[in-house]
Amino acid sequence: MLDDGLPYTDKNRLFIGKISLPEGCKQLGIDGETNVLFWYYYVDENIRILESLSKIDFQTKYLIFTYSDIKHQLENLKLDTNKIKIISYAKLLETYKTTIDALNKKDDVAKNSERKKKIKESMEGISSDISPEITELNRRNEYIIKEAKSDFKNGNVTLFLGAGVSISMGVPSWNNLIEGMLNDSIQKPFSDKDYPAISESYFNSPLISARQVLYPYLVQITHHPDKTVNIWEKIKDLMKSVLYSKLKPTSDLILTLSELCNPTKCPKPVQSIITFNYDDLLETQLKHDKVTYNSIYREGRFIEGSIPIIHVHGIIYQNQPSPSDSIPVLSEAEYHTLYEKTHYWANVEILHALYRNTCIFIGLSMTDPNLRRLMEFVKLNSKVTNIQHYVILENKKLKSLNNNSATPTKHYRQVENKQIEFLQRQEFMFSQLGANVIWYDEGKHEQVPEILKEIAGLKP
Repeated sequence: MLDDGLPYTDKNRLFIGKISLPEGCKQLGIDGETNVLFWYYYVDENIRILESLSKIDFQTKYLIFTYSDIKHQLENLKLDTNKIKIISYAKLLETYKTTIDALNKKDDVAKNSERKKKIKESMEGISSDISPEITELNRRNEYIIKEAKSDFKNGNVTLFLGAGVSISMGVPSWNNLIEGMLNDSIQKPFSDKDYPAISESYFNSPLISARQVLYPYLVQITHHPDKTVNIWEKIKDLMKSVLYSKLKPTSDLILTLSELCNPTKCPKPVQSIITFNYDDLLETQLKHDKVTYNSIYREGRFIEGSIPIIHVHGIIYQNQPSPSDSIPVLSEAEYHTLYEKTHYWANVEILHALYRNTCIFIGLSMTDPNLRRLMEFVKLNSKVTNIQHYVILENKKLKSLNNNSATPTKHYRQVENKQIEFLQRQEFMFSQLGANVIWYDEGKHEQVPEILKEIAGLKP
């Protein structure tokens, strides 16, 4: 709610600027007390906000800044333009420039210098909002992190972990795992140097490429189904040799995740962990830190009083034989199982977490179609509206943009505008999956544990 009690849209749709203009803004044609709203981008929920504002008899006026022109979206709304004024950031900067130019043309420069200085100072803060890199994105992140911190304090948090977590310890990515396994396949017809061509042949899909890697094993299973268990043991041994071949002693991210699970260090430790990784590196760290946990790779292994670590794609232990009843989800053949079985145990655990807990996604590309399917299902069907989820993502810069501008400055502005549009689209996409995005700078993965510590209220 705003200070006057009027509603506003949910936090992953709108950035609220806590700004009030007691005397309005003459340059923008606004008189009287005015509240200022900053709309990060325009979505359907904003229409309902405007409809609500237009029906209420209020004295305070509202000035709304948006990144784009939305006139065509307001054609069917009967707005009181005397009380609700919508202006684009571009128009705001144009007004600022016009005001400064007018002052510069005055004969008595000294007389206007102080006034010009005040206008410039007041406008610089707003104009800097145009930059998604410096101001708007940072403010946006601060706001979302603050909300995540509040939700974390309430408890009932589940962490979803992806390859980025294990990569911090030297474990290969899924692509690199498949590539490395080519060297040690049974018949050895290919090497890791052949992987790019193989991957390209299968549309750069590691799931389909993995089927090529497993081909000699799958042929054996077809001809000798009675030896299926033994053959899968060979596959898991192969995976193990690649997974743990270049391990680092530890990583800040693994240490931080352990802290979030440790009741002696975190007032509200996480309730559960769902990981898409095969390794047991987090378990190793938890054991070192004397945190009670329970590794789960199939249905019905929960132990009360311990943190469940649910390996939805199976587990490959580093220092002991892998469980015979844990079949890793490596290729599309195993992955299809996640779709075919409506009540597959891993899907049930993911759904339970999404419905009941605040979920934080770490080290995930968020491209897994099964995970996205389940997230969207919960978003569309959940009757609980106060549970929020958070995705920590790398803010990858757009690398290419045709430089058709006359000056480098204009080209930079084009790139900047494209970048913020790129971010807006991603945030809107994740909002449809029920998640808020927390960005960290490209290539600066060390920021992830810092963000997690801030959310959990831990000392840096």
